[in-house]
Order: sequence, then C-alpha cells, then structure tokens
Amino acid sequence: MKNKNILILYRILPVLLGCVCLNACQSSSPAEERRANVLRFISYLKENNEQNIYETSYHTNWQNNITNASLRKQWVKATADMIAKYGIPPESKWQTRPDPSGAINVIIPLFAGRDTSTRLRESKLVVSFPPENISAKVFAFNLSNQYDYNDRPFMAPPSNGE
Repeated sequence: MKNKNILILYRILPVLLGCVCLNACQSSSPAEERRANVLRFISYLKENNEQNIYETSYHTNWQNNITNASLRKQWVKATADMIAKYGIPPESKWQTRPDPSGAINVIIPLFAGRDTSTRLRESKLVVSFPPENISAKVFAFNLSNQYDYNDRPFMAPPSNGE
C-alpha cells in the first residue's frame, strides 16, 4: 500500500510541477500589465467615462485629477475632446520614462504641428504609474499642451489723432 501511494505521488508530482511552471510562465510582466492598463485607461478617456477611470485607478492620499471628482470631470472631458480631435498614435510612438520619484510615465503624443484655430503646437497625454513594487494601476494623468503665443496677427499701434 505504501509503495502504491509513492508510485501515485511520483506520477502526480510531475503534472503538478508542470502546471505550476506553466502558470508562472504565463504571468504578465509589469510592463505588459502597464500596457494593458494604459489601453484600458485610454478607452475610458475616449468614452469620457470618468467613473471607470476612478474605479480602475490606484488612489493616493493626495488630491489629483483622478481622486478629486470635479477635477476628474474637467480633465477627462478635455482629454476626451483632444483624443476625439487628434486621435491616438500607434504604440510605437509612445515613450516610457521613469520619474525621479520612482514613478513611471507613459507619454503619448496626441498632436505635433500647428493648429491655427487654437495656436496649439504640441499636445501629449502623460499617464503616470506608481513604482512597480506598489501597483501597475494608473495613479495620475496629465494633458500637456504647448501653445504658440508669438504667432499673433500684426496690429497697428493706435494713432494719437494724427
């Protein structure tokens, strides 16, 4: 009986180890998890779905444009409008940069050029993640816009009645 149990154990053990190894190999890396979260976050921004953005983000103890409801509503709407107007570029144009604080920023260029109606020169969506050992969820985002204020139409100086 004892030998039979050992024999069964030897037959089951390789199967169990194989399942454990297969499961470990299929787990996603932090970069893959961040990528999936960015894609989900962008889809919520496109939909102007501020509630899902709040529910799927990592909350810190300081107020930002995700945790503060009124800020979130404004920023999500503004970002949704920019995405609707300019679209999202392919992932090959995205940049991932570490922040000095340990956070990781994914920078998505939305527009680069010259929009004469708004004087916009560049627009980037910056999606921030806490350090990898804390979470792979988005904890902040920012719409970074640069405008050209030097491109004003020429206006003659006012005359002194002459």
